[in-house]
Amino acid sequence: MAGRARVPADGSVDGGLVSRAQRRANLSGIRGTMKRAWEPMAQRPLPAAAMLRAQEWGDFYAGWLNNRYSASVYLRRTSWGVIEHLAIRRHDGLPVEGWDDLQRIKNEVVGAERVALEVYPRADEVIASANMRHLFVLPEGFEMPLTIQGHWS
Repeated sequence: MAGRARVPADGSVDGGLVSRAQRRANLSGIRGTMKRAWEPMAQRPLPAAAMLRAQEWGDFYAGWLNNRYSASVYLRRTSWGVIEHLAIRRHDGLPVEGWDDLQRIKNEVVGAERVALEVYPRADEVIASANMRHLFVLPEGFEMPLTIQGHWS
């Protein structure tokens, strides 16, 4: 067993890792919450591991959670002004579901009147290390030069 961590009775090891049995038990509980009706997003403290990840990215602003998703909000200073970057992931680790869920999260976290973009970067900038989606919310009052309804400026 050289090189393997010894797992204490509570299932935890240094660094926040848990045993396979504990992960399965946690996932079972999460799946139950995913089946319930959508609960509104609420600003809450993030779990310790998520908070450490958030601080590594810098400019962490707030954490929002519901029974299905978590959204970490970062402030990004750009030539367009301050943009709110929402990093969104499902609690069960599966891919974020469709457009409707992302739109609802955006509306509940920053408001229905705000405009957000999802960026598909150049190939050399892709980081695909987690099932996470990123929305970039434009500054309040920022008007896009195009919209889905065809109001072009």
